[in-house]
Amino acid sequence: MEETFNQTFNQITLDLDSRYGVLSAVSWITLVVALPITFVAIYGLYFFIKADHVAPVYVINLLVSDVVQLCGNALSTVWEPWYAFYFFGLMASVWFMVCIATERYIMIAYPVFFRNIRTIKRAILVSFTVWVGTGITMVILDGDDTADFYRALPFLLPFPLLTGLFLGSWRILSQSRSVSPRKRKQVLGTLALVLWIYMLFFLPYIVIDLVVVLPDMREKSTVRYLHLFSEVLMSLNPVLDPVLYVFMRRDAKDILRAFPCFRRVQKCREQSDTPYTNSTGVIDAAETPV
Repeated sequence: MEETFNQTFNQITLDLDSRYGVLSAVSWITLVVALPITFVAIYGLYFFIKADHVAPVYVINLLVSDVVQLCGNALSTVWEPWYAFYFFGLMASVWFMVCIATERYIMIAYPVFFRNIRTIKRAILVSFTVWVGTGITMVILDGDDTADFYRALPFLLPFPLLTGLFLGSWRILSQSRSVSPRKRKQVLGTLALVLWIYMLFFLPYIVIDLVVVLPDMREKSTVRYLHLFSEVLMSLNPVLDPVLYVFMRRDAKDILRAFPCFRRVQKCREQSDTPYTNSTGVIDAAETPV
């Protein structure tokens, strides 16, 4: 009876074609949904960089890595070498999460030091270093016969960093009296979202990828299902990353101010709220908008 059960179970195991079909469908749906939202968020953050705000630099690079992921993942269903771009974007996005969390932590833990290093040029240099380091790591892993195991390590190393930065920031802000409640909520919200994105979308894939390399685990049906599920989850992470744009701003008006159409609407509204005066300087009630 046990043998019959095993045969039946093996018959419903996902084969290579069905796995490819699931991942292809998810990659193209994610591309259609997430790509426009990501470009809108990049534009909004770029507007604030022009206003000499440093913080959005790392978030913009994170969103650019999402674009690389989205395009590489979808196009790899047509031509397999594109998968390297998808993996490159994944690895870069994890380390830009670390950059965002580190920048938030330094801002509250070492405010004087943060003001001295808070320059756009420095942020761009750090971002360039992340891109180059990711590319070098990709070249090293591509030439390794045991890349199935070692490719999980660059994704696993940020986990203790992100956790430590969140807990350290939470401890400092809980004891600080000089930080306003709004600022405290903004910083902790950003760090919590970064950690949550990592744990939800990346950590399951890392754990399963480490399990797969164990002897006799790759062919187990349960492991194959879990591996497919973790790949689907990881391909969905660009959908949530644009939410970080919200945490970079103070309120909804500040978010919408980046877009010309909303600025024109706000300007017209302010003008309509301003009373009109006649040539004598006296407010004319007939010309005052209702």
